[in-house]
Amino acid sequence: MAHNPGAKMPRFPDLDPIPGEPVSGYETPIMRRRAFLWSAVLALVITAGAHGQTTGPPAITEIEVVGALTVGSRQVIAWSGLEVGTPFSRETVSGGIRRLFDTQKFSDVYIYRQDVPEGVKLIINLREFPRIRTIRFEGHKKVKEKDLREAFPLHVGQFANPAVTRRELKPLRELYYEKGYYNVAIHTDSTVVDANNMEDLVISITEGKKVKVKSISFVGNENLDSGGLRGSMKQGTTGFLRSGTFKKQQFEEDRERIVTHCRNEGYLDAAVTDVEMNFREDREKLDLVIHIQEGPRYYIGDIHWQGNTVFDDLIIADMIFMEKGKVFKEDEYLETLANLQQIYADRGYIYITVEPQRDIVDQTVNVNFTFIEGQPASVNDIQVEGNDKTF
Repeated sequence: MAHNPGAKMPRFPDLDPIPGEPVSGYETPIMRRRAFLWSAVLALVITAGAHGQTTGPPAITEIEVVGALTVGSRQVIAWSGLEVGTPFSRETVSGGIRRLFDTQKFSDVYIYRQDVPEGVKLIINLREFPRIRTIRFEGHKKVKEKDLREAFPLHVGQFANPAVTRRELKPLRELYYEKGYYNVAIHTDSTVVDANNMEDLVISITEGKKVKVKSISFVGNENLDSGGLRGSMKQGTTGFLRSGTFKKQQFEEDRERIVTHCRNEGYLDAAVTDVEMNFREDREKLDLVIHIQEGPRYYIGDIHWQGNTVFDDLIIADMIFMEKGKVFKEDEYLETLANLQQIYADRGYIYITVEPQRDIVDQTVNVNFTFIEGQPASVNDIQVEGNDKTF
């Protein structure tokens, strides 16, 4: 029998409706009205047929499903968690309603009870959300449709739950944000649902103009120069021969570059604590205000090493680009570690391990390197293939 999505759900006036609650986070105005209805009948449910019973709650003897079009009755019952043979109670059935809403596949769920000689029969009356027949994007010029489809989580055949669909538009917005289109507007157009409860989903996109960064300023850098901080970033400002397009992913990486710059200046505890994105009135220009927490500046203390037998201490010392009393710079420390490993690798000790240890006392960093040299690698055989012209 053809299903008319606009028709009202069948009701069972001679049966008792069981109250339940819509799932938190997926509530719609219809759900709120339904919740009010359930609370209004709360005092009246589960009383019919209860008089004269003194042997405990009746058992659920049968569960019938009405209104399911593309989901089998067994699957609906399994999702509800209701089972034949278990005791009937308001809490059990209300939990079943919540679990069915939790699937995000149904727009309406009612459960009715019918007293039978052996106990209670439950009738699950529900309405499915339409399923997606096609997905079409409109208005996109700056992003390829292939990229939009890859970013959009919903697919043909899935249920078109409006709340879920709105939520899943976020990856599409993120795709535009990454390209600098922060004024993009994306929404779904209402489409006609056919007699088979199938829907053509249309996603309309108004791209708008790219957002340009007009200025980048810093707050909290009491000792670090703003120019140096700004120079560590890839994100620039708009100007002569400079686009200044704001790119979200690039800026997130810039936050790490700023921290690295601070550490290379001795501020090992530095952090970017906040970022203000101040859009101008036309929302096509942006001022960035980056809040910095510098922390204390650290200095080099004692430098020790042990375990080196292949190279003497003078060679090791020549590879260490740090000097006691100077500012501890993270990049110099890492370069020293790389140099120590490289001189061993050049000698054939490709399995060398240099274990660094930093001991921080107040604002002084004491450094210790432990060499685990191992044995040099050797070449057993060399084979050359494909040399048709030489021997």
